[in-house]
Amino acid sequence: MKFSQKKCKPCRKGTVKLNDEHIITYLKEVPTWKVIAENEELKLYKEFDFQDFEETMYFVNKVAALAEKNEHHPVMLVEYKSVKIWWWTHIIIGLHENDFLMAAKTDEILNVFS
Repeated sequence: MKFSQKKCKPCRKGTVKLNDEHIITYLKEVPTWKVIAENEELKLYKEFDFQDFEETMYFVNKVAALAEKNEHHPVMLVEYKSVKIWWWTHIIIGLHENDFLMAAKTDEILNVFS
């Protein structure tokens, strides 16, 4: 099964964050994403560039629908021809497998533009 086809698992308070070894392993599944530290939290980050605002908004709406379907929501910063996305699991204040799954699913949305 493709990594992006796996389903998110519900997280609750007390769910363990990924350790460095697991993060490195999961990053191999989404090599164009970066792990960044913001406010002492590790997050997945990527910036997407598009041809115009209409394309940008199409992508944003697709990511929003994906997030709703999976009950896991990113932070998105939308600009004219770019979108910045951060995935992390708020309740555990860090990274979980779900964040990497959602990053892979987000990347698959780009196939529409190929």
